[in-house]
Amino acid sequence: MKLASINLNLLVALDALLDEHSVTRAAKRLGVTQGAMSQSLAQLREIFGDRLLVRGKGGMQPTRRAMSLAPELRRTLRAMERLLTDSPAFDPTTDRRTVRIASNDGGQTVLLPSLRRVLAERAPHVDIDAVQSSQGRYAEMLQSGAIDFALDVSIDDASGVRHADLFPSELVIAARRGHPAIRSNELSLDTFVEVPHVLVGVTTPGVESPVDRALKAIGRARRVALRVEYFLVAALVCADSDLLWPADRRVAEIAAKHLDLQVFESPIPLDGPMIRLFWHRRFEDDPGHRWLRDRFVEAARAG
Repeated sequence: MKLASINLNLLVALDALLDEHSVTRAAKRLGVTQGAMSQSLAQLREIFGDRLLVRGKGGMQPTRRAMSLAPELRRTLRAMERLLTDSPAFDPTTDRRTVRIASNDGGQTVLLPSLRRVLAERAPHVDIDAVQSSQGRYAEMLQSGAIDFALDVSIDDASGVRHADLFPSELVIAARRGHPAIRSNELSLDTFVEVPHVLVGVTTPGVESPVDRALKAIGRARRVALRVEYFLVAALVCADSDLLWPADRRVAEIAAKHLDLQVFESPIPLDGPMIRLFWHRRFEDDPGHRWLRDRFVEAARAG
């Protein structure tokens, strides 16, 4: 007989009948009527080709077949209960895995140092593989399992992808220390517009950056003299030239610690995008994955 053709609730009824030796008590235990339990017993007798329980002294007595079934039936039901109720065990101190994170180098610069410190203290056997990939492939990589997480502003066509806000990007302006066009601790709007910029990322036709959008609103425009792919390259060029570099405050301040850079408040309000953590929904309830997501949020706050 095929398993698909059997009502598995009958096994629960059989366990109660073998334990109680009474249709009445088994029905009460499972919260069903005596008639329903009698019907279950009739179906069980047909399935097993055995009477299973017969009337005897002191109640219903199990047949030899029923006695042979009882131990394995109990083990099977307990295993099914564990399957349905137990969560996978997760202990960060012993867990061994490699976490794959896709992000531009700006996101990696801001979050990975703090995340690495947290993991070293609390999950010493968890390793990180950080890769840089074009934003357009993040959804595909999450869906395929090529990466566990992505750090970005948004993901297009992200079916099944979840996200959590990490921190808003606050745009500031970096310049080399002693820049000849900046004669005070403030950057003027005229200097901001007249001095050429270095820009991270290739511009998309029809999509304006927050800087260009803000300047356009007041009838001004800037010149982008250099476009590069990496934040580190922009920082190095900025420190060794007269180009201005609009960047996220966290990235700019980290770069200023290691390079001869000054960080200035923007002379116009600049609304930076929200930086988000993305993952695929199939890992939503995985305890290890959930623990790691919380560590990303923790690292974002620490940064």
